[in-house]
Amino acid sequence: MPTPCIKFHVLNVGVGSGNFIEVFEDSTKTAKPSTTLLIDLGCQGANRDSPGPSVEFVVKRLKTMGDKAEIDCLILTHSDADHVNLIKQLLAEFEDDELTINDAFFGGAPGKYKKNKTQILNLVGEYMTDGEEPEGHSIGYSSYDKPTKPVAIYQHATLDLKIYALMANALQPNATSLPTGKNAVALNTVSYIVVVEFYGERYLITGDATGTTMLKANQVMRKGASPFFDSMVMQTVPHHGSIVTALDVRDVVPKDNVVEFARRVNAETLTVSSYRKHDHPSALLLSWFWPFTKTVPSWRDPNASVGHFFVAYYSADSKFKLDLDGTATAWPPNVYSDEFYTAQTSALVYSTDYFSAGLLQAFKNDTVPIKGDVKRRTTLRKRTAVFPTSLASPPATGSLVDYPAASPIAGRGWTYTTTKTDTGTSTNLAPLDPTGALRALREAIIERSGAGLPTRVRNRPSRHTSFSGPPGPTPSELRPRHRR
Repeated sequence: MPTPCIKFHVLNVGVGSGNFIEVFEDSTKTAKPSTTLLIDLGCQGANRDSPGPSVEFVVKRLKTMGDKAEIDCLILTHSDADHVNLIKQLLAEFEDDELTINDAFFGGAPGKYKKNKTQILNLVGEYMTDGEEPEGHSIGYSSYDKPTKPVAIYQHATLDLKIYALMANALQPNATSLPTGKNAVALNTVSYIVVVEFYGERYLITGDATGTTMLKANQVMRKGASPFFDSMVMQTVPHHGSIVTALDVRDVVPKDNVVEFARRVNAETLTVSSYRKHDHPSALLLSWFWPFTKTVPSWRDPNASVGHFFVAYYSADSKFKLDLDGTATAWPPNVYSDEFYTAQTSALVYSTDYFSAGLLQAFKNDTVPIKGDVKRRTTLRKRTAVFPTSLASPPATGSLVDYPAASPIAGRGWTYTTTKTDTGTSTNLAPLDPTGALRALREAIIERSGAGLPTRVRNRPSRHTSFSGPPGPTPSELRPRHRR
């Protein structure tokens, strides 16, 4: 019998989010998917170095499906532009008879999806079956209110592939309705936390979940076992690794709330989508998540001395330390300590902002007051830091090693492949490098004059009226779809 599989692509879209899942009914035939799923597609300050090739990668994969491409389920976790604004560029590559979107769900108030005079939900509706529209869930909805009998919001027609909402439309304290203003924390708090399940293997997508969102999810997970999930292959780090919004909760110890969420989710690996902006991903926040990851490496970078590289923001008060010639000292030991740096780790956290030339960029300026001579400063500039698998609190000391002779690429996506086998399931991880077809796409985009994204945008009226009503039906009115 054919063995089905999925390819879960964590796309490199810079400061944004994009998760594209290809479904194959036969793992030996992966030239074209039988259907696809999409969770978010957006980028803040869209540029041509990562979002463009990622959008065109999705377009190319969809077009392998022939005259009628299909997104079986689209989920927009919330309305922030960096999670939805590339949807317009994606759909611009298809007439509405060339692509079908079967199911679509969205977090937050419908009116917040109007971006630059385009109502994203109306645009999505043009590709759905006549009469169908994107749906929202009720405030504080969870598929796991009864942990032993979770209710899927999406179910594949023939395969054991389901999507659940761990939390949807959570509200800030004292709020009674979905936010319609400009309060960024409130708009992030409504984010869907989505669980994609394939024959028992799970992926958790957190959108821009805040500390309050995690608190509401923890309250649900306390009803079940601890940890709540098993076989959680991957979890995205909430809100691109922002420690500020992770600590927004009241009446609880903020760090304990985050650690409880990490422990209950119990993810084997972590991914974080970012690009050196807004001080995230926070290295300190990552250190609260990765002690719960597995210890067997999922992928090893041949250029790294151990594990692989990642980029994170290190603040002076995070208590990270470096071993400089046998002496542990604060990270890094100079006035430039609040900065983004590349480090190596055997912890299973994979960032789309993968490598930058400046772990110790603070040492490049000879006027920086560092003990030692010029030769020592030059040596330090050619080094990066290595951290152990599990970090204690405060974080353990990292040691310095030489930079690789061949520098890895700056950004990369990640592809998880989960295959149903006769005895269970198996999963492997590989980098989604900008090589081959994807590199060719990148080069073609750079060669274009001006625009770094697809430019063919249709200009015709929507068949749907503007979204302005309630967030959607109550949980009892929602049922999994069984369409292809």
